[in-house]
Amino acid sequence: MKSKSIALLMALGLVAPLAACSTTGEGTDPAATESPAMESPAATESPAMESPAATESPAATESPAATESPAAGGEGGEG
Repeated sequence: MKSKSIALLMALGLVAPLAACSTTGEGTDPAATESPAMESPAATESPAMESPAATESPAATESPAATESPAAGGEGGEG
């Protein structure tokens, strides 16, 4: 899922500059029409990416498992 997020971020990162270049290059009304049109799907992808990101947060719950390791070390010290 991370690769999809990265791909989307890269796509959005590349799309924005390309849209700006297109607008600057042509400088016509059709070019300006494409910019807002591209913003709509981009805005739709942003919230969509937040969902998988939220799914990755629970994965961070593995961190507490790491706290068990030092705890085991503490038991060894008692012995």
